[in-house]
Amino acid sequence: MQLRVRTYSAAKHGNRLAECEDSVTASEHRGRFAVADGASQSWAARDWARLLTSRWVEKPAAGDEFVEWVVEAQAAFNELDQSGGADVPAYLRAHRTNRGGVAHATFVGATFEPGATAELRMVSIGDSCGFVVRERTLVSSVPPEVEGMVFDSTPSLIMSCGPVPRPVHLVALAGEPGDRCYMATDALAEAIRDAHLAGAPLWERLDALTPPAFLDLVDELRAAGMENDDVALAVARLE
Repeated sequence: MQLRVRTYSAAKHGNRLAECEDSVTASEHRGRFAVADGASQSWAARDWARLLTSRWVEKPAAGDEFVEWVVEAQAAFNELDQSGGADVPAYLRAHRTNRGGVAHATFVGATFEPGATAELRMVSIGDSCGFVVRERTLVSSVPPEVEGMVFDSTPSLIMSCGPVPRPVHLVALAGEPGDRCYMATDALAEAIRDAHLAGAPLWERLDALTPPAFLDLVDELRAAGMENDDVALAVARLE
């Protein structure tokens, strides 16, 4: 089997895409993709989210190695920040202490290992979510309790320094041809989950997305009550 991935992102209504603090990165030939939601009230959130997703695609972590992977990402971010590479406006850098000098993000990453078992693995912290759909039926997710989870203003967050929060959600399953995996940051993840629970799932619409259609979908969901937040989405299919 092969992995096909499409990625999309959009900023809050009224903001430019360059201001989006959510990140999505994918590599089809490596079988890796990830999304991260940079917490807007934290220091250099956009840079931290981008570093997490790009490092996952370069070198993901097995479940028992995830804490070590985060520690290595923290070290890389600190080096970036100290070198002045973090893309933070000068006025904010001058007032760094007001935000504690710590970046925060939620995260979900996936790997697909082709072979006899064709295993799909996902790991997440916080309220960025992953959904695996087989024949239009939700068969797995991270967090595993996504159908009953509460999306609020206090999710678990990976910090650019400090301990790795708990819980870390892990899922592994044998993939089958035609399986889809959708990964999204919180506002869009909640809308996807709610549509599923309401019996009007968005799976087919997500499969048919183009970049303009994605923006139309985001506008439609916001008009229906979705929070006006940055969004990032990965749509993957096993072929």
